[in-house]
Amino acid sequence: MLVKLVVNLAKRDKIKQQVISLASEGYFAHELKNYGIDVNCLGMAKSIEDVKTFFRLLGLIRSQKPDVLQTWLYHADFFGTIAKTLVPGVGNLVWNLRCSQMIFSFTPLTAILIRILSLLSPFPKAIIVNSEAGRKHHRLLGYKPKIWRVIPNGFDTEKFKPDPAAKDKFCMNHNIPKKVILIGMMARYDPMKDYATLIKAAAEVRKKSKKELVVVCAGKGVDKKNCQLKKIITKNGMGDAVKLIGFCKSPERFYQALDIHVLSSKGEGFPNVVGEAMACGIPCIASDVGDVRRLIGKCGVIVKPGDRQALSEAMLNIIEMEPYERVALGMRSRQRIIKSYSIEAIADKYLEFYESLI
Repeated sequence: MLVKLVVNLAKRDKIKQQVISLASEGYFAHELKNYGIDVNCLGMAKSIEDVKTFFRLLGLIRSQKPDVLQTWLYHADFFGTIAKTLVPGVGNLVWNLRCSQMIFSFTPLTAILIRILSLLSPFPKAIIVNSEAGRKHHRLLGYKPKIWRVIPNGFDTEKFKPDPAAKDKFCMNHNIPKKVILIGMMARYDPMKDYATLIKAAAEVRKKSKKELVVVCAGKGVDKKNCQLKKIITKNGMGDAVKLIGFCKSPERFYQALDIHVLSSKGEGFPNVVGEAMACGIPCIASDVGDVRRLIGKCGVIVKPGDRQALSEAMLNIIEMEPYERVALGMRSRQRIIKSYSIEAIADKYLEFYESLI
């Protein structure tokens, strides 16, 4: 979402941007640089002893003296708050929170940091959240900012769009029969994402439906090296019906190939993967977490988190639809994204808010 926002704002003459990553350079740094964005990756070690890197951060911020210092996620919120205190001439500090009900998936150190930030929350000029669920959750944690602003995620509907030829290409590349029903999930490997429920639900569907289905799982850590996932797949008799393909550099090609996209998470804020799949015209089933219900509306199916039976029934209902009915459901999903969640509209909201602060 950060990449999409920065790239879209770069099209406006009135704004100059620099991105500073606390981490080492990775895939998204290269993507930003390809768009001509100024990116500095600090490679900060996970140690309080990395003082030298912290002073580099201060130097970069001092050299820019930004009108808005927009921090992104908890660690950046923390270091940005210190920088705002130590560097004169920095304008408006704005935190950005992008999750809800996810504390159980964090390390103990990050959980402590989140509590510290709740005490510091009156300090920034404002806090942006990407979901109402995120705002509610952080309020319960004690966050008390001067201004709350909810700005949902936005989606590139030119990049994420239907492609009727995508399924045949995908099946050929991954040695999958062309006439199967493809059910996919795009998510990193994390207990919060609950891949186990997806696989168990798919195993039940396989017993009830005469149609052949294949489940394709994509995301960081979701590959053939993942022994835990492979055990779950084998235990549920799904060895020949699940493909683990790992991180996708072109997620739009993954979504375009699917018949159904599922998100079985136990916790989310405002999940990009659901909006991206909808923009590609793919019917979606998702857990009732975060702002998923607000995003999907009446254009998909919502199920209770961890409810294997409800998830299997939802998948079965869409599988048993006539092909034209699935296509119609997917196109309604795409029109919803175009109307309410295009990246252009969301970037406008960010820019208007930044201008209001200045």
